[in-house]
Amino acid sequence: DLRPFGLAFGVLAVLSTAMFQIWQGTKQKEYGMSGTQLQYSVSFYQALSSCGLSLAVESFCLAPQQLDGRGECSDSTMAFLSQWRAGRVPDGIVGTILATCFLALLVNWCSFGLIGKTSPITFQVVGHAKTCLVLIGGDVFFPLAGDAQQLY
Repeated sequence: DLRPFGLAFGVLAVLSTAMFQIWQGTKQKEYGMSGTQLQYSVSFYQALSSCGLSLAVESFCLAPQQLDGRGECSDSTMAFLSQWRAGRVPDGIVGTILATCFLALLVNWCSFGLIGKTSPITFQVVGHAKTCLVLIGGDVFFPLAGDAQQLY
């Protein structure tokens, strides 16, 4: 179901991503920086803005089904921090968070390197090819039995 509100957000996401990648490529070439140098120069500001934005957006309980028995939201940043202070964080959560941060650094490093050496269009083509290979590989290695209506 296509709705104007979702369409507007989708168009804004595509446009902002394209504009950032073009800006990134021109600045990287203008200053002669490698992907690693660019990652180093933006990582502090990126982490600061991400932490601020996540605390601002994810601190509120918007859905009533997320309330636990005490009337507190069980699925927000503040709930996680209170559980952290009380020592009730399940094993593996901190490792998962750190692994996610490390993977985000790798994605940024690869995108900075690829856009710096080639162009934003090449980066998008490589990303699309990767998605196609993942989907085809999933079908080859993990085939599903069924007709077309069940598969799609």
